[in-house]
Order: sequence, then C-alpha cells, then structure tokens
Amino acid sequence: MLEKYLSELTFLTAVFTFITSVALYPQAYKMFKRKSSADVAVSMYLLLLPSFVVFALFGFSLNSLSLAFANIVGLVGTILIIALYYMYRKKSKK
Repeated sequence: MLEKYLSELTFLTAVFTFITSVALYPQAYKMFKRKSSADVAVSMYLLLLPSFVVFALFGFSLNSLSLAFANIVGLVGTILIIALYYMYRKKSKK
C-alpha cells in the first residue's frame, strides 16, 4: 500500500527536510553577527552532519533530486555552523 504513495511521500520528505535544513541558517547568522559561538553546542551539529550526508546519498540513490538537494542544504548549513563555531570559539575565549 505504501508503494502507491511513494512519490508523494518522497516529495513531502524533501519539503520537510528542506524546512529543517533552512532552520539551521538563523543560528549561523546569529554566530556571524555576534562573532561568537559561546552559546552553541557544537556536538549537536557534529551528530547531524552524518545524517545529512547519508540522506543526501539516499536521495541520489532514489533519483530524487529534491530530497538530495534538501539534505545538501542542511549539510552546508551544518558545516557552516561547525566552521563558525571553531572560528569564533578562540575569539570568544580571549
């Protein structure tokens, strides 16, 4: 029965993954604007990183560019937050 709705489910998964992925960017913007990563738990983003990689690969394996793209948006956002964390972490401690 699920096969009947697979394309709709894949589309909805891509839409909600994209929304989740875009939700990362306000944190990155806040860190960039403040030039501080003092209030960020980087461990959360380190745990998210592999899931975005795996689901992007899953999207490609399904030939679902929308699912792959949504996860790439999350992957880029996660990498950005991790990079900003380490860039501003040293400056915050000085």
